Amino acid sequence: MKVAIPTALTTVFTYNKSEQTYDLAANEAYEITNNKQTNAGTYEVKVSLIDIDNYVWNDTTVLEKTYDFVINKKAQTIAIPS
Repeated sequence: MKVAIPTALTTVFTYNKSEQTYDLAANEAYEITNNKQTNAGTYEVKVSLIDIDNYVWNDTTVLEKTYDFVINKKAQTIAIPS
C-alpha cells in the first residue's frame, strides 16, 4: 500500500527557551523521530515506514525521509548608553 510522503514545513522557528515541534502529519504507517527540540541549531527529523513489507512511500521507495529542522538564534538587543 502506498503512503503519502509528509510535506515539509515552512514554519520559521526561533529559540524561545521552550521545546518546539516540527509537526508533520501523523499516520499509523510511519513513525517520526527527532522532531522535538529546544536549543537553536539544525536537526534532522526522520520519518520511517513501520512495515516496509506492506507499505511504500508514494514515490515507491521504502527509505526513511528526512527534513531539516532549523531553530534560529534569538536576535539580541544591546542597549548602548548615550
